[in-house]
Amino acid sequence: MPVGTATAASVVVVDADGAASPLSCDDAAAAPRTVTAALATVDAGGTVRVCPGTVVEPGQVVVSRDVTVRAFDVGRVPTVVPAVDTGTVGDDRGWWLVRRGVELRLRDLRLDGSGRLIHQAVRFRGSGEVRDVAFTDIAYRAAGPDRSGFGVVAFGDGPVVVSGSSFRRIGRVGALFFGATTAGSVFADNVYVGKGPGDHLDYGVEIGDGSRVRIEDAAISGALGEADGAVSAGVLVSTAFGGGAGLTLTGSRLAGNANGVFLDDDAGRGLGDLAIARNIFSNNAVLGVARSGPVAVAATCNWWGASDGPASAGGSGDGASPGIETVPFLTSTDTTGRCSADPFLTADVSELTVNEGSPARVTGTFAAGSAEPLTLEASTGTLATTGTNVGTWTWTATPTDGPGDGTTVTVAGDNGRTGATSFDLRVRNVIPSATFDAPSTAFTDHPFTLSVRSLTDASPVDRAAGLTVAFDCSDGSGFGAAGTGTSTECAVARGGRRTVRALIADKDGGTREFTDVVEVYSSDGDGAPDRSAAGTVADGGVVATGTGEATPLDPVVTRVRVPIGGEVTIEEGPPTVDSPPEHALLSWGAVVTAPRQTDADPTGITFRLDRDLLPGPLRAAGVLAVSVVMEGDLVPRCDADPSPALPCLARSWTSDDDAVLEVRTTEAGAFGFAVPTVACATGSTPATSFPDVSGTAHEAGVACAERWALVRGVGPGTYAPAGSVTRAQAASMIARLLTLAGVELAAEPEDRFTDDDGSVHELAIGQLAELGVMEGRTATTFAPGAALTRAQFASTLARAASVLRSGPLPAGPDRFVDDDGVVHEANIDAVAAAGLANGVSDDRFDPHGEVRRDQTASFLTRLLGLWFAETWS
Repeated sequence: MPVGTATAASVVVVDADGAASPLSCDDAAAAPRTVTAALATVDAGGTVRVCPGTVVEPGQVVVSRDVTVRAFDVGRVPTVVPAVDTGTVGDDRGWWLVRRGVELRLRDLRLDGSGRLIHQAVRFRGSGEVRDVAFTDIAYRAAGPDRSGFGVVAFGDGPVVVSGSSFRRIGRVGALFFGATTAGSVFADNVYVGKGPGDHLDYGVEIGDGSRVRIEDAAISGALGEADGAVSAGVLVSTAFGGGAGLTLTGSRLAGNANGVFLDDDAGRGLGDLAIARNIFSNNAVLGVARSGPVAVAATCNWWGASDGPASAGGSGDGASPGIETVPFLTSTDTTGRCSADPFLTADVSELTVNEGSPARVTGTFAAGSAEPLTLEASTGTLATTGTNVGTWTWTATPTDGPGDGTTVTVAGDNGRTGATSFDLRVRNVIPSATFDAPSTAFTDHPFTLSVRSLTDASPVDRAAGLTVAFDCSDGSGFGAAGTGTSTECAVARGGRRTVRALIADKDGGTREFTDVVEVYSSDGDGAPDRSAAGTVADGGVVATGTGEATPLDPVVTRVRVPIGGEVTIEEGPPTVDSPPEHALLSWGAVVTAPRQTDADPTGITFRLDRDLLPGPLRAAGVLAVSVVMEGDLVPRCDADPSPALPCLARSWTSDDDAVLEVRTTEAGAFGFAVPTVACATGSTPATSFPDVSGTAHEAGVACAERWALVRGVGPGTYAPAGSVTRAQAASMIARLLTLAGVELAAEPEDRFTDDDGSVHELAIGQLAELGVMEGRTATTFAPGAALTRAQFASTLARAASVLRSGPLPAGPDRFVDDDGVVHEANIDAVAAAGLANGVSDDRFDPHGEVRRDQTASFLTRLLGLWFAETWS
């Protein structure tokens, strides 16, 4: 479009070289070179888009219709500069002038007044918005005699919203809001940097003549100059030209100014509503909040630069003028945090899990924060306190029914001000219990009775709803229909051994199964059983089968074999075999007694465990941790052939094995199989093969990780504990751990990254990327050789734990002061709370430090330990 034509358009593009179109700044179509020219042709309500580069405006930019002026490309901000100075009186003082009744939306530009005398960059006689605009070098002889220069002047018939903008090297005021018609204006998320000390004045925001402005999330600093008997301030609220000016100031930082806020009513006209709360005042040379004239205001719940409060209230922080109320105050720089006079409550736990019918108890502390009597109250349960305005509280309750998704229990304090803390209560279902009665012998054609007695449940709700019982007479039909009856009669048609069962259940699906054996004798009068339960076994075959109860795991079937000619006696009923320390018992076996074998015949009795009958994780290839319990003791693994000197031989399995674990012992007795609930049981972990970690804090972690083949040395006998860990190495370590835990990793994952081709870690990198445990630096690069920081490794651990647990780790408290704002902060808190990672001190994590090889071993060992504990405990 030829410049200067009168044809209007909804979108007009400005390009300094005169060639652009609404589609592209690179098009050859004719385009106006200035905003002034574009405003002459754009529709009311249209948009002027400014191409990247520098646009020189020949004179005053007059906005006489509603319009948006913005960058063509938000990512490339254009600079607009003036070719002439502004005037010195009236509307001539505005470089940009918005007429009355007109709305201007100014966005994503840089207005630079370098080299020119500019009274006011944008003068609003109308209304509008200034968003993401950078104002620089807007001044009109700031050092005198004029001492002027304003970024934005709201002086018209409606409010102006200034947001996301910055003000640097401004002659006097960043944004001036003047007149009652501008009430409702907003100054939000802006940065004002003053000129520092000198013969000049600086005000980030000035409010006068009845305007009322909300300032939030602003950062104002460097307003330190003094001139003409006045002192600079971050915010100035004045009645010099009319009363009623009001201010709401919140969430802002006013630091390093002469005064943070100056409230001026020397004229005695009276200020409007003032609210100053939840801001940061620090290192202001004169006062944080100052007043002149008859001003009374509450500036409470602010941070004054010190935890003991403002100097005017006896603290060591910034002060406030007499008559300004500053107590209570914030006790930290968290502007959303607790005020000093608010009741302060803590709970010792964030989450508590208990069994239904069992008592729950949580304790915590309270402090009133003021002298007024404090009343404590819990949302549920019973609350007891020790102390008056400072002390401890104890909450108790007995949940009657589970399972539950979780209830938030709140403990609140009220003394005119309020404070509260809370924790989540989760209730587990408890399976019912009973005693199963079955006869040891029966005869054909004579029915026998199965029954349960002492049937009960920890939950009174479950008991009231009714517990059900089902019986299996071992007649081939399985369990009968469940009901409330506690006995059944079993018909007997033929002799032999019967494995009979009872199954009890509650309304929530919690079940417990009981098993017993009934020997059925024929009724022909000879009194002989159909199958001998004692005597000599001629073929070395199976003579006893026991089905063990492995709560909370599935039952495991075990078989007992004896050598040919061995005499055995099988006692009735399952024996009690205790689980050894740090192990979970998988099954029990029958009590089998036999003569001790001689040196000439050391074969003894063999106990056999079928892998296919085990719960999922224990079936994984490479699991070596099955042990045998003999009459309460843990029988050690033996890697040599059996002999009288060795109590057992335990053979572990791999994916190509015959899926059977056998243990031979020279002395029979009660037996069971157990799996460890810790990654490395106390006293049973072999010493590390790396001398360079001996005596270090991470020696046990390296030894445990080495045992499970999670880590490797850098050379024979050398681990290099202080060495760094690359991203690729970490991927392989985590992949080994997930494989060990039975996680199925992709055999041929997608090849996402171009910079790991040919690496020995390429497969692991692809597998973890597919699981979402590790991510690339970009969509196509992984940076395999880059060192991993402690924060990055914490996030990797948290994601790996989510895969192992099929859900994320619980959130942890904010324990460390040096990870605030770090993108990995939530994961750091979660792994620390789960015990997977420690800080370098009580309150420091060193998130940006490189994770060391010895620290990595300990992290991995703890993660494996968490898997063991949650899988088997």
